[in-house]
Parts: sequence; C-alpha cells; structure tokens
Amino acid sequence: MVRKLAFAALLVLAFSGTASAWDYLYVQDPRGWESGNGTIEEAVLSVRPEGLYAEYGLYLTLSARDVTFYNTDTVEAVFYFDLPAGSIVHDSWLWIGDEIIQAKLMDIWSASQLYEDIVRRRRDPSILYKRSDTSYELRIFPMHKNESRKVKITYLAPAQWSARSVVNPIPASLLRVSYHPLQNLPLLLWPSGEWRNPGLVEFPGVRFTTRQDPKFGDFLQADIPWEDLQGSLNLSWNAPFRNGVYLNRYAQGAEPIYQLAFLPSQALNLAEAARKVLICFDHSMYNSSLSGGEVLRIIRAAAHAHLTPADSFNVFCAGLTVRQASGEWLPADSASIEAAFNEMTSGGLTPYSNLPSLLAAGIGFIKTQGYDGNLFLVSSSDQFGDYQAANSLISDLTDLMDPVIPVHVADVQNQNQQYFYVGDRYFLGNEYFYENLARLTGGNEESIGWSGAAASDVILSVFQKLGGFVGSFDLHTSLAGGFCYGRFSADLDASSVYLNRPILQVGKYNGVFPFEIEASGVFQSAVFSEEISVPEADTHAADTTAEEIWAGNYIRSLESGPLSNDVVDEIVRVSLAERVLSLYSSFICLEPGMGGQPMTDPWDESPLPGAVEDGDETAEDDSLFQAFPNPFNTETVVSIRLKRSVDLKSLSFRVYNVLGQTVKEFEAPPSSDGRNFRFTWNGRDEAGLDVPSGTYLFVMTGAGKRQVLKLALLR
Repeated sequence: MVRKLAFAALLVLAFSGTASAWDYLYVQDPRGWESGNGTIEEAVLSVRPEGLYAEYGLYLTLSARDVTFYNTDTVEAVFYFDLPAGSIVHDSWLWIGDEIIQAKLMDIWSASQLYEDIVRRRRDPSILYKRSDTSYELRIFPMHKNESRKVKITYLAPAQWSARSVVNPIPASLLRVSYHPLQNLPLLLWPSGEWRNPGLVEFPGVRFTTRQDPKFGDFLQADIPWEDLQGSLNLSWNAPFRNGVYLNRYAQGAEPIYQLAFLPSQALNLAEAARKVLICFDHSMYNSSLSGGEVLRIIRAAAHAHLTPADSFNVFCAGLTVRQASGEWLPADSASIEAAFNEMTSGGLTPYSNLPSLLAAGIGFIKTQGYDGNLFLVSSSDQFGDYQAANSLISDLTDLMDPVIPVHVADVQNQNQQYFYVGDRYFLGNEYFYENLARLTGGNEESIGWSGAAASDVILSVFQKLGGFVGSFDLHTSLAGGFCYGRFSADLDASSVYLNRPILQVGKYNGVFPFEIEASGVFQSAVFSEEISVPEADTHAADTTAEEIWAGNYIRSLESGPLSNDVVDEIVRVSLAERVLSLYSSFICLEPGMGGQPMTDPWDESPLPGAVEDGDETAEDDSLFQAFPNPFNTETVVSIRLKRSVDLKSLSFRVYNVLGQTVKEFEAPPSSDGRNFRFTWNGRDEAGLDVPSGTYLFVMTGAGKRQVLKLALLR
C-alpha cells in the first residue's frame, strides 16, 4: 500500500511543505466555517542535554476560550508550528480524562484516513504531522468550548556549539501564538555530569532553583515570565570540550553510536593572532520582531562566548550621531564586555537606521587605530536594496579604505522584507548590498533572509567565522580496533570549516577503543596533518536517545535527496522502527476503545511546577496538608483539606522513599464533601513489611498539580 501511494503523497507534500511559515494556533468547527484563535492555558518545558542535541518535553494545555462557539459545540484545535532545522520529533502524548495515551506512529496515509474517520464519528484523537524540515502540524479533536485538551510533544533539536558554550534554543515563538497570554513558562532542566552552569543567554540574571521530585530526582527550575518570552530565548551550558574534543557513545544497541564535537583551534593547536573586532549595531524597529535591546543582548552573549581576553573590541550604535562605547580598543574580558554593552543601552537606542554614517564612523575608527581590525555589522536596515543605491554606497565606503578593512555582516531583518531582482536573481532587503560589501572586503555575510533562521543563529555564525578559515580540510574517524560508518554532519551548514566553529558528527562504529581522529588541511598557507586518539575513559556515556538521533539524521538525508518509491519505503520503515517522525509518517493518539493504550508509568514532568515542598501549605487560604505526629515511631495521620471539592478519581496518594520508589499506595477514604481526607500510615509497605527508619515523602497528585509532604520515621 505504501508503494502505491507514495508518489501521490509527494505531490501533496510538495505544496504542504511550506504551510507553516509561522506559528499559528486556531480552533475551528470541522463541519462548519466558524474559527478563532486558540489559547495556551498552561505550558511546561523540560530540557535534557543529549550530546550534540537537547531533548525537549513540551507540555501544552489548549483551549477555545473566548471563541464564539456554543458550549455544546465540539471543535478541533489546529496548531501550526516551527522547530529548528534538523529537529527530530520522537513522541507525542494526549490526555484523555485522567489517562495519558502515548501516540502510535503510522504511515501518513493510514493515519490521515483514520483521523478523518474518527473526526466524523466525533471520537478522541490527536495527530501530529511533519510538513517540512522545520514545519509541523498538530490537530486535536474533539474539544468543547468550555474544556481544554493537554498534549505533550517530545523532540530533539541540534545545539549550537562554540568554543565556550553549548546553546539550546527555547521555543518561545510557539507560545506567543496564544490568544490569552501565559502567566509564565516553567522551565525544567535535567543536567547530567558534563553539563554545567546553565543560564539564559538573553537574561543572564535569571537563576535556577534546585528542586527534588520523589519520582524523578533532582532538577533545576526557573519560571520565565511572559514578557521575557516575546523575543528569542536561548539556554546555554559550559562547552564540555576536553582538549577541543567531545565524544559520547551508546554501546548497548546492535550498532554502537557516537556523537563527536571537534573544535579545530583547540584540538589541532591552530592559534591565530589576537583579533580586534568593532561591533557596529544598526536597528530599524519596523524591520525586526526583536527590539534593539533584545538584539544587543544576543550580541553581548555571542561576544562573551567567542572573544577571549587576548582579543580587543569596541561597540558603535547608529543614531543621529554614532554612539561609541570607547574611543579606543577595549580588552575583551567579561567585565569590559558587560560595561561596553551597558553603556550602549543606558541612554536608550534609536528605533531608526543610520547605516551610512555608522559604517563611515566604524571605518574611520579602525583607520585611526592602525587598520588592524575587523568591522562586524549587525543590522536590520533595508534602505539599500536597490542595486544602484547599494553600488554607490559600496563605492563610497571602499574609497575610505586603504588597505581594505574586512566587513562582516549579520542581517537580522525578518519583517517588512522587500524583493529586488538584480542580475537574474532575487535579493531580499539589503542582501545585495551586504553580500557584495562582504565579498569585496574579504568578510563574511549571514542573513535571516530566505531561511527564516533565528537572529541568534545568524549572529553566532558570523562570530564563529571571525576566527579564520581552514582550507582543504579533511576529517576521518575510526577506531584503533575497528572502523566508523554511517556518518552524518549534525551541523546544517558544514560546507566550510572555520577555526572556532566546532565540527559536529553523528555516526556508528564497530570495534574497540581508542577512538581515532585524523585531521588534515591548510591554515594560513601551512599544511597540517594531525592524529588524535581518544581513550574510552575520556568519553561520555549516552542513552537510547542516541538511536533516535542517528535515525533522525538518516531520515533527513533521505528526505532531502532524490525521491522514489524505494526511498519513501525506506523512510517509512526506519521511521516506524525507530519512532522518529518523518514526512511520510504521523503520530496519532487514539482513545482506549479505538486501540490507544494508557501509559501505566509515564515520565510526566508537567505536574512538577505545582509541587509544594517540605509540607508548605498551598497558596489557597483554607487548604491544609500536614501529618501528626511527625517524626513518628509507629504511625502517623496525614490530614488533607482542599479548597474546592474534587473528583476522587482524579487524585492519587502514595508514599515514596528517597530513591523515588513507591512504598505504599492509598485509596481515597470516603469524604462527605470531597474536600477532607485522612490517611493513617503505620510505616509498612504494600507487602505489610516494616520499612526502615528514614525520610519518606507522602505525595498527592491530581488536577494537574503535585503536593509533597516530608515524613520522618524513627524506629
């Protein structure tokens, strides 16, 4: 069936692949014309570093609040959203009542037919499609106007690696689709041994609090307010390089998998002279979804990540008169970087562009300082899209240079973009001007442009290229007692190699360690060839997620190449075998009566933000959650009083030990009002055996929250 339908589906996908150029959430009557913007009532995001990727668990509770339907109407929620290029979606959940249904992965033709048939019969499914490398579509049905539906999407996104940091993008744009704003986003981090010092790039002052859950163990949490979700948001960790190499391995499967990050400057001891970088910032508020302050925060974070104290820098900002952080080069240490960017933001930023004056001032500064600097322009201007104006300005600027000063450009315009046709090619905004200015001066140019990349990606990429280019580069991986195969680049722009831009590779291996890396190339006209041996003791252990990472890269390589029935068959086969979403498969959640299987012990983190620790009362004035006596010797009585009456079926009551293991489970005792409960625990487990002295946790879960009471047993 797959083979017969493959090419018919290709035509559909060719047009649907660009359906999600932006994030959008709406609710509709699938049998009528009524529709409106949907609301995200609650959201929780968990992040786990997984080598070259991070795993995200995105929990969303959706509603049709304030949309003009009748309360008796059953509507469909439709969510179009984008994820970073190269993302790998590998799970989806749907809450049906108190049960969590894990999605089945099916070929797209069977899943679509089943979903539409269920919608006609008004049952309870959700379906998740991949529409392109970055675009996805989620549908949920049914949902009443006065109800909400909860889902989870689990995906892996490639991290942005640099010499000092590993950055994970937070999907803030997905949350901004909500008709009613969220109060905040609970961000939960689950770090492992090599992942240290997490922080938010744009908001370095945000601190994470260590919390403990009886089931999941220690985690870090920060609640991100709604106003901080309005621009780009990125999570950073210290880069776990050891002499320029990071290697992890998963050896439990039939085919062991490795992930390699290789930083040429450190691993090969290829050092260049200290750099001098003049950062010139020009911002037109109507051409960017980010404020000037938000873009400056991204630039500041990139400067911290890529400049060293041996480097020098300065910052200029456009205005009626060009503002300078300093009249001379500054050392690129952390204190100087902070002081310079604080100086630029202290007096406010102009919302308009003054690009010619800014570039002329920047060139003049570098000339007076000895001509040994690079000019790095970050701009959202679009005043020089016409080739005649662009050529005239380029001529005037290059006339100011003798010798030529390298000009590097990060074009961050993502709104009000105009197209210009020059020389049998379309250019977007100032693209023609930037591209030719950079090429004529020996600089680099990156643009949000056609790709729709994040501003942080564009700025980071240009910073990495400031480190110098490595020519004729070749990297080969193997094992001393075997070989590597099935290699994929996890860097989506790996066509060129730069000194301070890590090379990211995912592959399989056969044999025994040590892991061998052979690198050759040309740097500053000198040929080099190095062999690096990595013993097993210097690697990091990975888990089964490595299999999804490799499968996702394999599927992506097939999807981006020539398509035929055989290729589509292979994509579907690997997709279903490894539970990785592809263009030709879909995650579909079914109600139990239709074949959906409720999860018996889900790894559900979403209730964690509602936890109350160490016996604290909840914020509700007349609620109660306490035990007496506590500490206790023979028995203790746990008393609970809730503010509102609840459905007993939605509550669970358990005692856990400090290892997160269930010791005792209680059924809710009869309650006349559904609010007051009393439990007596005699210090025994489910088998009736006495448990040893120690700390135990009484946990009440329900209504999307979890409350924890610490108990001390002394025998």
